Amino acid sequence: MKQEIGRKKYYDQLKERHINLLKKRLRSNSPNDLATQYFLCKELSQSYTKFNFDSVYVYLQRQLQLSILMNDVQKQYEAEITLGDIQLSRGMFKETFDYLRQINVSLLPDSTKQQYYKLKSFAYNNLALYNVDANSPKYYAISRRALNVSIALARPGVLKRA
Repeated sequence: MKQEIGRKKYYDQLKERHINLLKKRLRSNSPNDLATQYFLCKELSQSYTKFNFDSVYVYLQRQLQLSILMNDVQKQYEAEITLGDIQLSRGMFKETFDYLRQINVSLLPDSTKQQYYKLKSFAYNNLALYNVDANSPKYYAISRRALNVSIALARPGVLKRA
C-alpha cells in the first residue's frame, strides 16, 4: 500500500492527461453538437470528482445548460441530481434541497430515480445530523423512507454516486 501511495504523483499525472484529452476534444467539438458536448462535460465532471471541486462544478453547470438547450429533461434532472450531490458534500443544504424540489420524479428512469432517492436520503440524514433539534426525528424518517425507495429501485450495476 505504501508503494501505491508513493505513486500518487504518477496517478495524478495520468488523471491530468485524461482530463486534458477530454478538454481538447471539447474545444475541438462542433458548437452545434450539443449531445457530444454534454457527454464530454459529464466525463470531465466525473474525472474531476474528488480531484477539484471548482472544476466539477463548472462542468456540471455546463452540462445543465446543455441539457436545457437540448430540451432534454432527463439529462437536466441527471445533472441537477449530480449537482445536488456535490453541493451536499460541501454542506450546501439549501441548494441541494432546491434541486430535489424542482425535479419531477415521475419523469425519471428507474436508475435516475434511484439516484434521486439516494440523494434525498443523504440530504435529510445530513440535515438531521447537522441540526440536532426537534425536527431531527422527522428528517431521519424521511431519510429512511427515501433510502428504502432507493434500495427497492437498485439493481446490480445500477448503484453509483449521483
